[in-house]
Amino acid sequence: FRLDAHDQSYVVKISNAAEDPMVVDMQLQTLRHLARVDPELPVPRVVATRDGAELSSIAGDHLLRVLSYLPGRSMREAPAVDLPALRRRLGATLGRFDRAMRGFFHPAARHEHPWDLLRAAELRPFAELIEDAATRKSVAAVLDRTADDVLPRLARMRQQLIHQDAHGDNVLVADGEIVGLIDFGDMVHGPLMAEIAVAADVRWAPGDSVEAIGDLVAGYDSVLAIEREEIDVVFDLVLARVAATLTIGAVRAASAPEVREFVAPYAGVLDDLLSRDGHGVRRRLRSRVRFPTGGDTVDLRRRRAEHLGPHTPQFYEEILHVESGQGPWLIGVDGRRFLDFYNNVPQVGHSHPHVAHAIGRQAAALNTNTRYLYGAVVDYAERLTGLMGDHLTRCLFVNSGSEANDVAVQMARLVTGAEGMIVMDGAYHGITSIIRELSPSKPDIGALPHVARLQAPDTYRGPFRGDDAAERYALDVDRAVTRLAASGIAGFIVDSAMCSNGVLDVPAGYLPAVAAIVRAAGGIVIADEVQSGLGRMGVWWGHELRGMRPDIVTLGKPVGNGHPLGVVVTTADIMDAYMARTRLFSTFGGNPVSCAAGMAVLDVIEDEGLVANTARIGDYLRELLHELAGRHDGRVRIGDVRGAGLVVGVELVTDVEARSPATAATTAVVEAMRLHGVLVGSDGPDANVLKLRPPLVIDESHVDRFIEALEASLQA
Repeated sequence: FRLDAHDQSYVVKISNAAEDPMVVDMQLQTLRHLARVDPELPVPRVVATRDGAELSSIAGDHLLRVLSYLPGRSMREAPAVDLPALRRRLGATLGRFDRAMRGFFHPAARHEHPWDLLRAAELRPFAELIEDAATRKSVAAVLDRTADDVLPRLARMRQQLIHQDAHGDNVLVADGEIVGLIDFGDMVHGPLMAEIAVAADVRWAPGDSVEAIGDLVAGYDSVLAIEREEIDVVFDLVLARVAATLTIGAVRAASAPEVREFVAPYAGVLDDLLSRDGHGVRRRLRSRVRFPTGGDTVDLRRRRAEHLGPHTPQFYEEILHVESGQGPWLIGVDGRRFLDFYNNVPQVGHSHPHVAHAIGRQAAALNTNTRYLYGAVVDYAERLTGLMGDHLTRCLFVNSGSEANDVAVQMARLVTGAEGMIVMDGAYHGITSIIRELSPSKPDIGALPHVARLQAPDTYRGPFRGDDAAERYALDVDRAVTRLAASGIAGFIVDSAMCSNGVLDVPAGYLPAVAAIVRAAGGIVIADEVQSGLGRMGVWWGHELRGMRPDIVTLGKPVGNGHPLGVVVTTADIMDAYMARTRLFSTFGGNPVSCAAGMAVLDVIEDEGLVANTARIGDYLRELLHELAGRHDGRVRIGDVRGAGLVVGVELVTDVEARSPATAATTAVVEAMRLHGVLVGSDGPDANVLKLRPPLVIDESHVDRFIEALEASLQA
């Protein structure tokens, strides 16, 4: 009843004596809790008796309580000026309600209630009471699927005490705003997404039902973040709620025929929802909260060519359409899993939860640039330099490995006053204009007067293969120094793993010898650790393994597990001289979110012991590759296995004695590996080297699977 007294209105509620008083107490304690933790939430307030009681008895054992009255019109009856906006506001209100209820529980929370979607399977026998045969069949199918598939998934999702009754009659609006959430009689301990399933009510959500659900989802997520598993169950819960409405309506219609008119529209709603492509609906809902959506492969390929251009590079003859990643796995839109032995970017595995959480938490707090003072960049710089040589004490942050290498070359040229750079023939260091000139692996990079290339120290197919290979290859540096006499020597830049050269086993002592000659000529030594650093070679840094002491170290890609982050680490003298002259500033370089990603990557490497794991699993991988090379005798052979840690090169040849490169066959092997569910790439001057750079989290079982796929591919 509504009671008006002294210019104030109240709601008087009488509960039948047959109702569980604990359930009534739960509703009252919920309102008390909400008044404490979110007093602005538009819900009724409990009005106590004069002696402070929340309940009174009336006419025997019936229970009487008084609540504050909330003005407004029900959502179903209110004129809809902007219904989508109103639905988003309702979703936000429900998110706010559930957020406030996270710390609350009551002994009656798990009481039996017919509208509890966790008990939807118990409604299945009553579906037989539905008169229309087609509707009866549809409802039965939905309830069966709910029992067999949906409820087991819900068991691992967030559950708590929820309102579960925010349909159009229980939501009050005024001037386009949500001003009241009333009727707590259906509260149960249930899944959060049941709130949206109930709110997506046909009686106030005309038009595109999926769009209406999306509005609610977007609003809810704006206040309380929806998890991936939860978004994918929303549509199933909407179906279950509609099926429950039709079933409960059929039961009640037996004693109250007028109920049939109330539930009649839901049969059409169920038909409409079941006519939708469930995967398509889930993609639409994911897109509303910016979860990855996948999309149609054919359409996406067409749009990619239209908007990115038909010559945009792609891996594999048939482009791989992936939707998600987990550890060493990439997962296609069709659910097929591919073991990723190629992408070095996810250093600690695809979508590592610790890294993802760190990025999200920092993004929710602050993201700005290094012209402000904040802890993330200083903490990260301090931790990163602590992992390197004592002379490397300063960091400059950018957004990629290409930028880091560009800045490193600028530093070398500024500090030395010279222009000439020495690089490895066949090297790759990035895409900026400066760095492309130092990346002779690219076919359009010709000879330049200020760039000298060193002969790659290839001890498998190169001219020098004996014990004196390091000294003989190092003699080429004198030639480079002489060639650059006019421009002077600014520096030498090298990838310690020599990935684009085919992952060479660099002879011991070679890089220290090169570094010594470069320094004697006045140059700076730059270690490009984009591919070889962060434990990739079984030690923290590739230059450590090679025995080289660089003046500058550059990092990119893997340092943030794929988040845009590049770092230049150098000495105080070089950094101070460079910054005094240039005042270089990168708006997003070293932003808090990127630094959070970088810190999280270091956490994972250290906490999960990935440097040691990389050394151990890398040895196991090379051992099995050597065994395979010994037993496989086919048209395409494994000529050489090399590398350190988890950067491995497998050179394929057509003739083991002649070491003839199997270039065309290597491409075929790469494609065959994909068909076997394993991703690899190829590199080297003749493109006949399988380049393996799996995430550092792989174990023996992943290596075993890789070997099986490689053996089958070689045989094919």
